[in-house]
Amino acid sequence: MKVTSHRDEIRVSRLLGASRYRVEKPFLSEGVIYGFFGATLGLLISFLLSLYFQGPLNRFFDPVKFIESDPFFYLSVAALEIIGGILVGYFSSWLSVRRFIKF
Repeated sequence: MKVTSHRDEIRVSRLLGASRYRVEKPFLSEGVIYGFFGATLGLLISFLLSLYFQGPLNRFFDPVKFIESDPFFYLSVAALEIIGGILVGYFSSWLSVRRFIKF
């Protein structure tokens, strides 16, 4: 949607000699930023919900003993989620740019 609203600016910049990379770069970087903040917000919300429901779930599942995992596991999952969010943001922006900017 952002690409279509800037279609005239893109045409003018291409007519002035801007390279394809120069035209695509702002949209791709915006997609990366949206992906990063979206994944970070998702992590924050899931962490807060897990803290809120930890007590009731532990009481409900009291007879079941869960295997404890180390903090490195949770950090690696968080890092993978953030990397995944960045990649989704980048590739969705890339597809949008490729669809609407045809040179």
